[in-house]
Amino acid sequence: MAPKIYHLHPLVAGDLSDWPAHFARCRSMGFDVVCLAPPFVPGAGGDIFVTADYEALHPALGWPGAADDALARVARQAREHDLQLWLDLSIDRIAADAVLRRREETWFAPGGCGALPSPKRAPYRLDVAYAQLQHTEVADAITDWWSDRLGRLAQAGIAGFRCLDPDRTPAAVWRRIISTLKQRHGCDFLAWTPGVDRSSLHRLEGIGFDHVCSSSAWWDGRATWLAEEIELLRRIAPALASPEPSFFERRAARMPAGTDIRAAYRFALRLAAAVGDGLFVPMGFEYAARRPFDAAIGSPADLRRARDEAPCDLSRDIADAMSLVDQVAAYRVNGELRQLSEWHSITALLRSDAPDVRQASRALIVVANPDLTRAVLLEPPVSPLPPTAGAAFVLDPSCVNALAPLAAGEVRTLSYVPTQPVVHPTPNDTHLKPAQLVADRIGIEAIEPVVQGGAFAVKRLVGQAITVSADIIGDGHDVLAAELLWIAADETDWHRVPMQLIVNDRWEASFVPSRIGRHLFTVRAWWDAWGTFHHDLSAKHAAGQVVLLEVEEGRRMIEAAAARAPEQKRDLLSILTRMKSRDTTQQVALLLSDETARLMHATDDLPFAAEHKPAIPLDVDRPQAGFASWYEMFPRSATADPARHGTFFDVIARPGDPRDGLRCSLLPTDQPDWDDEPKGAQ
Repeated sequence: MAPKIYHLHPLVAGDLSDWPAHFARCRSMGFDVVCLAPPFVPGAGGDIFVTADYEALHPALGWPGAADDALARVARQAREHDLQLWLDLSIDRIAADAVLRRREETWFAPGGCGALPSPKRAPYRLDVAYAQLQHTEVADAITDWWSDRLGRLAQAGIAGFRCLDPDRTPAAVWRRIISTLKQRHGCDFLAWTPGVDRSSLHRLEGIGFDHVCSSSAWWDGRATWLAEEIELLRRIAPALASPEPSFFERRAARMPAGTDIRAAYRFALRLAAAVGDGLFVPMGFEYAARRPFDAAIGSPADLRRARDEAPCDLSRDIADAMSLVDQVAAYRVNGELRQLSEWHSITALLRSDAPDVRQASRALIVVANPDLTRAVLLEPPVSPLPPTAGAAFVLDPSCVNALAPLAAGEVRTLSYVPTQPVVHPTPNDTHLKPAQLVADRIGIEAIEPVVQGGAFAVKRLVGQAITVSADIIGDGHDVLAAELLWIAADETDWHRVPMQLIVNDRWEASFVPSRIGRHLFTVRAWWDAWGTFHHDLSAKHAAGQVVLLEVEEGRRMIEAAAARAPEQKRDLLSILTRMKSRDTTQQVALLLSDETARLMHATDDLPFAAEHKPAIPLDVDRPQAGFASWYEMFPRSATADPARHGTFFDVIARPGDPRDGLRCSLLPTDQPDWDDEPKGAQ
């Protein structure tokens, strides 16, 4: 499930009788969950996130009865609009004047529960009482109380809980509460992790949270920290994303003057939809609200002002983003995430369906153009992916318009599939023939890359471009042509890449292998008969010479090509027909045209073709081969005394790079002599 959550401020939503209209609006935008900020009676400070009485609703909501009866009514109305109702939850704190604290005073105390507050979050407050969860007896009692209270809320229709400051509550407390609620009621639990220090995230692993949330609301669309954070979060649970930091801190208020608000909001929204395993949108985002919704004195007037001041209505954009969430969820790519570094002007994130990208059966690339003013090109090769992808991936053939430029602020998803490693055939000695020296009129020399003349394989990474160059010379002044041939060891047909003359006699071409395993490549060259004719005819015609013989020669070359190439025969005969009805100047123009050159090169019979043999071996390896190595040593061999084998102390004493950690200054000076073992001991 990739939940699409709308965060509702109860005071801004107003009287409970008005809530069905909010639910209808949420459903029309594609949400399937409404998460309700605490609707209960707050403490003396009025902050709705600091509750004083969990059995009664805030007076502004106009409900005089029990809180559970009101929530049951609201949950039923939400279900009528195909929405689940979730509730914000703070386990570790209540109001200093709370009913529960007056009844169980020893459970709570001001000043926190022994942990220092994070600088990213609000400090401990005097009007808040903090649960003494560091004491086992108190933690057990509070856990039982919360299990009962949340169970009654679940019976009233609450389907899930957003757990605030989850790192401030011991894992054992969360584990018992979550286990109890899941077994009895099947509730979902979202750990609200924005602001949680990375060093504390490991404490949330294995507790049972169904979802977490990334800090995407603060991401600029370029920095690499988000990918690193999501990699940590996915060890806990799939990570939702949010385009805005909830209704207390507005995105529009942080934007520079002159920013296209709609474009910026649409970019943030689609980027969050593509990167997250679900979406969390705070109330007011649909109007690009600049005003924060106060936690103490919010009211329906705030929503009216947000609508009146709204620079745009993003309801349609939100609905489109919800469709994107479902599309991404269908790929089930909630495994390893990587940010590719080859794209400099755009952001590219790889999402895979496996914890290790090397075991992935599919991948999704999220490409985004953070520039809201201009379109950009997809500069590096889109298929296969570069080595930073961590595995061999090629673009799914079903992707259309994958190479089109990215519009300003555009977010696009591209589907990829892994390629299979090359199966190296077992050599059959009966088919092997010794290399033969052939006297050719074309020489191919100094091929690069090559290792000891081809005795050893060239090594490259999958997705890495391989540039092959060679010196190609002929025995006359005829124009030459050349191509690079490459093949995987288990293929039968060579891939061909035309080579370009770089300087003097040096030719060059590149290819990008998309599979891991043994490949071969070589270079073939031949006399370019039509290229030579084209060069001579062009030079003579430009010099004003009579070229009747050359025109006749060209006509006969075209006739010969039509006779040996059935596929191009009709087009070649059409050129001959047009030549008959024109004068010499027009005939020359037709012979020198790009159309004629294309057809003649396609039908070239490759005179005096020469191929470099044997083909040069190439081993294409996984991306990790570019930096990973195995190192081994045998301590018993680390000795300078031929009469005894080495020990670990001999290893420590060996000189080496101080960075390798072999030297240890923490060993006691009175080490036992481990060398004094019985003779013949093994």
